[in-house]
Amino acid sequence: MSKQKPIPLQHNESYWLLDEALLRAIKKDLTGKCFSTYPDYERLKGALAHYAKVPKEFVFLSAGSDAAISTLAELCARDHMVAILPIPAFYGFERILSRHGVKTVYTEYTEHDGAFVFPLEKTIAELRPNRVLFLSNPNNPLGCALLENDLARLLAAAKKQRALVVLDEAYFEFCGDTRFSHIDSQPLIVLRTLSKAFGLSGARVGYALGRPQIIKRMVRLQLPWPVAHESVQAALTLFAHLPDVHRRRMALIRERGSFIRDLEGIEGVLPYPSLTNFVLARVPNAQMLTRKLAERGIYVAMPASTSALTSTRKFLRSCVRMSIPAPSDRQTVVSAIRECVERSH
Repeated sequence: MSKQKPIPLQHNESYWLLDEALLRAIKKDLTGKCFSTYPDYERLKGALAHYAKVPKEFVFLSAGSDAAISTLAELCARDHMVAILPIPAFYGFERILSRHGVKTVYTEYTEHDGAFVFPLEKTIAELRPNRVLFLSNPNNPLGCALLENDLARLLAAAKKQRALVVLDEAYFEFCGDTRFSHIDSQPLIVLRTLSKAFGLSGARVGYALGRPQIIKRMVRLQLPWPVAHESVQAALTLFAHLPDVHRRRMALIRERGSFIRDLEGIEGVLPYPSLTNFVLARVPNAQMLTRKLAERGIYVAMPASTSALTSTRKFLRSCVRMSIPAPSDRQTVVSAIRECVERSH
C-alpha cells in the first residue's frame, strides 16, 4: 500500500479543529506588529479570566501548560516539597519533576473489568503538609476522568492536611467538568491550555489559575515574554469566535464516539472510553502496529515508551494512543489498523 498523506495522531493534537473560516479569521487579525513588536498580555489575560470566570490577577500565562508545570516544579524544589503523582500520568510531570530534583512519591492506577481505577486510598494516605498532589482530570494517557466522589474526597483530604493540589485540566472542555470553584477554599492550582480544545498546539498558549499569592510567585520565576505575539493574537481571535470554536469542538466529540465504535469492531483491539481528544487502545502488538501504521503515514503514540517508570511501562506495554482523526481520515485509519492487526494474527 502506498504511503498516505501524513495523519498526525501521536501528540494529542486537535489537528482538524480549526476549519477554514477560523483560520481565515486568525490570518486576517495577524498584522506586521505581531512579528515586529513584543506582545501586551493584558487583553489575553482578561479574555482568559472572563472565560474562567475569575479576576485577572488569578491568571498566569505560559508557553503551553508544560511551562507552568516547570514553574510550579521550581517552586516545589525551592520549598523542599514532596510531590505525589498518581501514574500513569502525562509524561511531562514525570520528566519535569525529575529535572528540578523534586522528590516524588508514586501511586498507581489499576484496571478492573476494562476500566481504570484511581488509587484513592493510597493517594490520600500520602497527603500531608508540605506535599503537593498532581492530578489530571481527565487523565493523559488513560483518557478517563476522576469519579466525582473520589475527587471530592481528595480535595477534602488535601485541605485537611494543608497540602497543595495541582489539577491539570488540559482536556476539561471535552468532558465539561472543572473543580476550579474550590480555589477560594483551599490551596489549589488549575492548569489549562489552548492546545487541545482550541486547536492551538503550535501556538503554545497555556495558563494556570490560582490565588494571587502563588500566581505572583510563579510570575517572578518566569522569563520575559513567555508567549509570542502572534500566538497571543491567534488566541484573542478564537476567544472572539467562541461559538464557532465550540461548534468545532462538539464535532470532534461526536467523531470521537464514531472512532471508538469503529475500533470496537476490530477483533483484538480494545479501545477504552475517552473524555478527551484522544483514544487509548490495547492491541496485540503495540510496537508492530505503530511501525506498520507509520509506514502508511499514520502516526500514533506508544505511551509506555515515554515513561522511565517500570510500572508505567508495564501497565501500558500493549497500548497505543491516538488523537481523534478527522472525519475524512477516519476510515483510512480504521482500515489500516484492521489490516495490520489481522495480518499479525
